[in-house]
Amino acid sequence: QIFLIVYDISFFLLRIYAVAPFSALYCEGPLCQGSIPKQILLTILAFGVIANLPCFLTVLVRVHQAVTREIHSAWRLSDGMCSINICKHILFNFCRKLFAIFSFFGSAIGVNVLGFGFFGGDSEDAQTLVQQPELQWLARRGGTLFVFGDFGKPQHFRYEMMLMGGTLLFVGGPVVFFFHHSLHTL
Repeated sequence: QIFLIVYDISFFLLRIYAVAPFSALYCEGPLCQGSIPKQILLTILAFGVIANLPCFLTVLVRVHQAVTREIHSAWRLSDGMCSINICKHILFNFCRKLFAIFSFFGSAIGVNVLGFGFFGGDSEDAQTLVQQPELQWLARRGGTLFVFGDFGKPQHFRYEMMLMGGTLLFVGGPVVFFFHHSLHTL
């Protein structure tokens, strides 16, 4: 719930809109009205979005553990779920394993927060692109315009997109496994 609040606050402060078909974003929130560097704004955006994912993935693992409680599967983390009614040893072991899974998902996905900040700068031809009528009116509105490149050609931001694709492949395997194993067990 805390991360959902962080998500809401970050989107209230940023108010980001995609500018299709350009490789661009437009930000008109209170933070975008000042002189905060674009990479910091994108890092705040990425953290607000990405911080929720490890929580949801950990909930998926907990659901998997609840579904496989009775079948003594090799994929069970322990015999107990995190609840106040079980002994401290089982609680500590399960929560430690759940924290390890949360840390795995969080660090794998968290790399993208750094990627957004590092690769989120404007392209070298951003000033030329902003002069086009489709983007010119947004530039005059007073918010921040992130121009990653021309139509479908993000210059530096494509590296973040590749990093995100790699993260999805890396994290997607365990997620698909836990989901499929839960369905098979049911």
